[in-house]
Amino acid sequence: KIRRQCRRDAETCDDGLACTIDTCNVASDVCEHQAKCSGLCTEPTGVCECGGSQKRIEVDILTDNYPAETTWTVTDSCGSAGVILSGGPYSSTSTSTLFSDDVCATVGRYDFTINDSFGDGICCGWGSGAYTVKYDGVVEASGGQFGSTETKTFGSACPSDPTPPPTTPPPTEPPTAQPTPVPTTAAPPPVPTSS
Repeated sequence: KIRRQCRRDAETCDDGLACTIDTCNVASDVCEHQAKCSGLCTEPTGVCECGGSQKRIEVDILTDNYPAETTWTVTDSCGSAGVILSGGPYSSTSTSTLFSDDVCATVGRYDFTINDSFGDGICCGWGSGAYTVKYDGVVEASGGQFGSTETKTFGSACPSDPTPPPTTPPPTEPPTAQPTPVPTTAAPPPVPTSS
């Protein structure tokens, strides 16, 4: 592994590989290269793929002017895996910087929670930060205007969720005929007799 020197975030640290995320660590002035995908990555396109029945969860964070205030997690809300992906706090020198993370996960339901420790979200008072969450290539959550925290749920039913029984309408009673009226003719009153 070759360590290249860099002097600022804007300096290029591109290693020429589409399957790496190349950044400059300003604290050490050294280029860093992270794998773009947690699953398989195809060169030269940089397309990430998950194996089997897994789905890819992608999180993109564009930081605001105070990136050190931002943290986030993706949690398995079905309860079996806990936090499966997380990010932040980001370096205070990483303003208006795009961070991308992904993970291959089993089919299920997930919670994305983003936090801002100051309580003003990541857009729009102090920069134009934003987030996007994709599940199997489809945008499931996006935003940036929130207070201290925001949670979005996405995915499908938990594997252990019981399938609800089919709903059948209650039986309907057959129509009934109107009741027959009671006769109103009565026997004539008795005639008085003289004795």
